[in-house]
Amino acid sequence: MDEGLRESNPVRLGPYTPGRRRGGPHHGLVPRLTKLPWIPSEQQWLGTLQVALEEPVRNRLMLALAYDGARRREQLCSLRTDELDPAHRTLRVRAETTKNWLERVVPYSASTGVCSPSATRQPF
Repeated sequence: MDEGLRESNPVRLGPYTPGRRRGGPHHGLVPRLTKLPWIPSEQQWLGTLQVALEEPVRNRLMLALAYDGARRREQLCSLRTDELDPAHRTLRVRAETTKNWLERVVPYSASTGVCSPSATRQPF
């Protein structure tokens, strides 16, 4: 049906009846397929790091924090300096920047903590 080869679906969807409260929705016999997220290849990831070499320290730090803790754009853009604790390598995520409105403290790696440009031009 999804490809337009059939007009009717040969697989029943389950005992769900619209407008009825009893029974509720049930899953059909065949699970729906969901598309997995895109993951870059090793070559694509190395290309991203090569581009990051030319960026200012601020942008490289944001990329490293996003990678370490899966931070969202909103959390990175609203980051304040008092939320970073370099002694313990932690980052406080304020409640107003999270989806579930819960504040938490997340760690970051030692390589992310080193954010000054070096003579060897390492990205992080």
